[in-house]
Amino acid sequence: MEAERLSAADFEKRFDKTPEAEPEEERTPEEVAQEKLVRQGEIHMERDEFHSAEYEFKNALKLDENNVKANLGLGQSYSGQGRTEEAREVFSKLGDNENLYKKENKHTFNGLGISLRKEELYDEAVKNYHRAIKLDPKDPVLYYNISLAFYHLGQMAEAKKFLASSIDLDEGFEDARKLLVMVEKKN
Repeated sequence: MEAERLSAADFEKRFDKTPEAEPEEERTPEEVAQEKLVRQGEIHMERDEFHSAEYEFKNALKLDENNVKANLGLGQSYSGQGRTEEAREVFSKLGDNENLYKKENKHTFNGLGISLRKEELYDEAVKNYHRAIKLDPKDPVLYYNISLAFYHLGQMAEAKKFLASSIDLDEGFEDARKLLVMVEKKN
């Protein structure tokens, strides 16, 4: 077996398998700074450093008060600090943000619903799960999450209806099946 010698340039041409990159949108320095602040806030949230997260999210909101991730993070940081009323205000404002109504933001509405449900704000959680379902009506997790909120509201018929949709979309969804058993016992 004989080895073939290649120059570095020939090697690159022959073996470079990186796909052609799509040109990225130009981002302003403010957008880059805001992204960095939001990411720092998210890191603090992962560590349960709620005051530090609040600081980072507030700085991001100084650059763009309608930033979806920064608003969600701020509300969650308030929630983590036990500042329920402030969290509720932020979540309410966030739910009215027109920038959210895009399919890629279904996770934001779902996350918002989860945060509200943890704060026992079930009616508001239901509104946000409905918004997420409108954006992606084929996600079984969204139907499961809304059914949890209805379960806590004591609305077993609604919980059962959404659980049926969840299971129709994913027959192997064990958590949905377990919750359905609990709902049927209460019904």
